[in-house]
Amino acid sequence: MPTFGYHAHISVFGAVNVHDGDTVLHQAEAANATTFLGFLRRLKERHPNRIMALVLEGR
Repeated sequence: MPTFGYHAHISVFGAVNVHDGDTVLHQAEAANATTFLGFLRRLKERHPNRIMALVLEGR
């Protein structure tokens, strides 16, 4: 994703459905507990009543 400005950055949380390739992306200005919970809420809204396995990787 393009960013503008010197040392500009964005944080992106994402998920991929391994069965059909469907993706869910959540863009935020920072990666923290609040924005991660927003991503989890978006996943739940998109796939209500589904059991999900999450694999987390971070720096």
